[in-house]
Formats: sequence, structure tokens, C-alpha cells
Amino acid sequence: MAKSELVYEFLGSRNLNTTPIDITGLQGNKYDYELVAFFEVEAASSELQGTFNNDTATNYRKYNLQGDGSSPSASTAETRTAVEWGMNCYSYPTLGIFNITGDSSGERVINGLSSQSSSSGDTRVSQKSMYWKDTLNEITSIQLTKTASVTSNCHIMLYRVPKAANQANWEKVNELTWAAETAEKSFTGLDGNRDKKYKIVWDGDQGLNTQINNDGSSIYTRQNLKNAGGTISAANSTTNISIVGGGDNSEVTINAVTGSNRLCEVTSSTNSSPQQEERAYWYRESVANITSLDCTPAASATGTATLYRMKGNGETSGTLPWDLIESVDINGIDFSAGHTFSNLTGDSEKLYRLEYDGQDSTTSTDLNVQINGDVGSNYTRQYLVGTNTQVAAGATNNTYMEQLTNCRDVNHGNMFLYPSSGSSRPAIGSYYSDENLIRMSAKWWLNSIGEITSLKIFANNASTITGKLKLWRLK
Repeated sequence: MAKSELVYEFLGSRNLNTTPIDITGLQGNKYDYELVAFFEVEAASSELQGTFNNDTATNYRKYNLQGDGSSPSASTAETRTAVEWGMNCYSYPTLGIFNITGDSSGERVINGLSSQSSSSGDTRVSQKSMYWKDTLNEITSIQLTKTASVTSNCHIMLYRVPKAANQANWEKVNELTWAAETAEKSFTGLDGNRDKKYKIVWDGDQGLNTQINNDGSSIYTRQNLKNAGGTISAANSTTNISIVGGGDNSEVTINAVTGSNRLCEVTSSTNSSPQQEERAYWYRESVANITSLDCTPAASATGTATLYRMKGNGETSGTLPWDLIESVDINGIDFSAGHTFSNLTGDSEKLYRLEYDGQDSTTSTDLNVQINGDVGSNYTRQYLVGTNTQVAAGATNNTYMEQLTNCRDVNHGNMFLYPSSGSSRPAIGSYYSDENLIRMSAKWWLNSIGEITSLKIFANNASTITGKLKLWRLK
């Protein structure tokens, strides 16, 4: 099976407004792409933009969920002349990771998380869903430019990622097809404890409802954070009878191992209305092994659902080419003393990724990160959170970076850290926890000199937690 590959990299100083970056020779029908971008603080306010195949017509749309200081917000823009990646970095350096998916049979989808800052010194975290409306042409080139003439110290990497059916860390199990049908169809003969994770990729013209083991009881908890026509909202429901994937295209990743409520992460997009939604489900049944996944379109649909299972021991994760540095099992212990990943060489690395899957069986617990043993108030963060029906944003200074907040029941989180010295180290992350919380955050370690040699991850209280902590580096 194919692996992700680095196809373009720029590290240095450049005025992207007068000298754009042109990346050619792309094969958008064969590969997806993932953009990783870092920018040091700039002398003027400027945003990163991009066009595909030199298309500068109003063929792009953008939906945005944002936390700016204490203000959560949402916006939509249906006619744009470029992909607006954002990443303004007037006061703090910025980090962004965006994936570009789809092919010329439909609109291309660009999803990503980034940090930002403005000339007034405020911090922002932004989750974007963007579209290239072209439905005829394969992506063959990307041009990256800045909206203002400013010289930027930056690091830009573009990876080509095999389409889902060819990814090295997933194995195709089967596919189900519908032709203007509403019938339930099932993936059977599964073994969740063996396979650990499943992924259903849906390409259809209606939403897709999925039940586990044909369980149609009100046992699926849902938390979502939504941008509907520029209005931001959050909702929580404990009476769902299925996992709902959005129309047009969606992906559902199901944590399959017994022993805790199963977290099911949903990424979906729809260009039929100005809507953007971040959604997570918890299947509140912890004993029964998963043996079937049963799918029913929300209405008469034409499309294909493809099931994949995680390869190997479940250590492989993500679409980028990650190397696992260390995996730590936390077996029902007080984790306030934490674990330290030592002997790191941050200046030699492109990107770190800290991942946690687990649960706290007694009370809510936060997982925090300290770099190089720094316990001073040298960390700042910006967050956007949807919990129950409330949406909130905030900017705070701390003696640590956050990894997860309110870890109770089953939860999952990723933090991406740009480690190179020379700037305040930026990090971005998103996570789901406590059956009622979706959170996105941007954070900075306000130290620009010392090489990162250690990361300490610890709980904020003495509650027992059970889970797996993994540190990865980007090849």
C-alpha cells in the first residue's frame, strides 16, 4: 500500500506577495494533499491565500469557526477568489494544518485548524471548511501567496496522501452501494477487539446513519459545534439511535475496543447549504464486541460506503508519515506525576504530534504539557469550545500547555507542536471528552531560544486514568 510523501518544502525567508510559491505536477484525482505551514511574526498584517490551477475566479467558498479572545464566532462566504487559509501572524507565530480531499467528480474540500494573531495583540484559533467549486478539472497546481507585501520567515510543507483505499495504515474490508435506495445494508463478520478501529468513508447524496451491532436504542450521545449560515451554536443529545454522517461526503472513525464507551469521530461537509459542523458520538455500551456496522441513508440515496479497519497493532495513526517516538500505557493510576518524553531534539524535527486516547473513571481530569521542565507562566493559549448547548472562547496565560480538558469517560485528543527554536513555539490541537465537549485550541510556549529536549505530560489532580499516550514526529 502507498505511503504519504513530502512533495514540496520551503524553509527560509520570502515575500509571498511579490514572489508566490507555485507547486506544480500535482495529481489531485490520484492523491489527496496535506499542507503544513508555519510563519514567524511578520511586520504587517497579512493572510495566506491559495489558488488551484491558477483559478482566480469566484470559485471558492469558506466556512469558519473561530475563537478570538473571549468571543466565539462563525462566518460564511460563498463567492471567494482564493482559498483563504488565514494564518495572520502579526503578534505571535502561527501554525496551520490543512487537508485537501476529493477529485474532479465533485467539489474539492479543504479542512484545517490554525492559530492566528492580529495587530492589536489578540490571539485566535480557527477551524475552516473551504471548497473549490470546480467539478471538471483535476488539481495539478497550487499557488500560495500573501495578501500584503511582507517578508516572511516561514516553513511550508506539502504532502501527497494516498486516497483512502490505498493508505498504508488502513485495510479495506468491504463496500456497500445504494442506487436511489433507502434500505439498510450491513458490514458483518467484524471483530472490534481485534481490529481496534474502523473507518467508514461515505460518498453519497444524502446523510448516512450508522448503528453498531444493529443497536437502535437511544444509546448514542452526540456533541456538536456548528456554523449554520454564520451563526455558531452547540448541542448535546443523549437520545440518538445512530451515528449520523453528513451528506455529500463524510468519514466516521469508530474506536472499537470493549471496556469503555466507544468514541466515534465524524468529519463531514456539505456544500448544499452554508453549513459547517464538528461532531462526535459516544456509543454508551462498553461490553459487547462490535460484530456489525449497519448503515441506512437518511433518505433515498445514491452512493457508496466503504469500510476500512486499522492495520497492525493500532499504533499507526493519521494520514501524514509519522514516526512513533514512544508509546506509554497508563493503567488506572494517579497520573499527577506524569510522564516525561526525554532526549528529544526539537531543532532537528519538522513537527511533533502528541496523542492521547483514554478515560478517567472517577472525576474530570485535565492533561497538561510542560516543555523542558519550564513551570513558569510562559505559556499562552486561545480556545474555542462547545459543551452541552454552550459555546465559549477564551485566552489565558498558564504554567503549562493544555493537552486535554475534562477527561472523563472515553476521550481523544491531538496536539501538534512546531518545535524549532527561534520563535515562540506554536501548537494547535483539537479533542473530544466527557461525552459533551468539543474543544479547539492554539497555544504558544513563549521561549524562542532553547531547543526542545523534553515534554512532560501530567494530570492536574490525583484521579486515576487509563489510556495510551503517544508522541510522534513528522518524517
